[in-house]
Amino acid sequence: MIICASETKIGDIVAAIGNPFGLNQSVTSGIVSAVGRNTLGIEGYENFIQTDAPINPGNSGGGLINTQGQLIGINTAIIAPNRGNIGIGFAIPSNMAKSVMLQLLQFGNVKRGLLGIGAQDITPELADAFNLDEDAKGAVVTMVQSQSPAQLAGMEVGDIITAVNHTTIKNAGDVVNTIAFFRVNSKIDISVLRNKKSITLAMTLTDPSKRKELIQQADPFLYGVGLQDFSLISPIHGNVAGILVVAADEDSKAWQSDLRPGDVITSINQTPVHNIVELKAAIAKAGKTALVNVLRGPAAMFLVINKES
Repeated sequence: MIICASETKIGDIVAAIGNPFGLNQSVTSGIVSAVGRNTLGIEGYENFIQTDAPINPGNSGGGLINTQGQLIGINTAIIAPNRGNIGIGFAIPSNMAKSVMLQLLQFGNVKRGLLGIGAQDITPELADAFNLDEDAKGAVVTMVQSQSPAQLAGMEVGDIITAVNHTTIKNAGDVVNTIAFFRVNSKIDISVLRNKKSITLAMTLTDPSKRKELIQQADPFLYGVGLQDFSLISPIHGNVAGILVVAADEDSKAWQSDLRPGDVITSINQTPVHNIVELKAAIAKAGKTALVNVLRGPAAMFLVINKES
């Protein structure tokens, strides 16, 4: 029988099953040392059960069970400076493993939905700065990605996430691990505090590739390009005010048209541009083709970026 990780408590007696060092069907015992371990750098999604039941190489993939014979986790990793057990082992909670298993059985793959935010834990200092109770729990939103479900639903930087589908959020790790249970196109409700007022935001998690398509549709010419306002006094070009290309994805239309980091954009369709605001305004009028004048070192050249590749 599989039980939810939330039913597992610190101090529960557990047994780890596996084949350590090739010794088939070995069983070791211990207790649950901690639950909800994350930020270990072992996996992208971390919500580990920590146990001191001896786990060694070969135990991975074996079950972690309680005294009722219920499966509570899948043995996964250890902290072991000398490859031997020192009493710090980790298991993936059974309900997380079950979620992956069901997706594999039903769809043949795992596609986790994208929310599109950055978040950090609420510390006592942050709680005071946000005028919250000293013991407040949750995750404060530090970034909202453009064209993400979070942005489209109205989430803002500074919102404090307190629950996802009525599951209480205590820290930023809870947000990551709770969202990890939902597949692409799942509809969820997120409860947030905004200026100490409770708000519920409804959104549909999306595939990262779908967000990429939306961004590309919104900015077809310069999708994947990092830009910075730039000024230069050049012995060759004189006083230059333009836009410096600081990055360009190799799969972008701009890269394919030979735009490179270090180029300085000075005009679009022969309209001079001196900053990113002017660049965006000019590129919006470009139609199907953008004629881009750039400075590259001592040289200057025109590049043609087509909206349709």
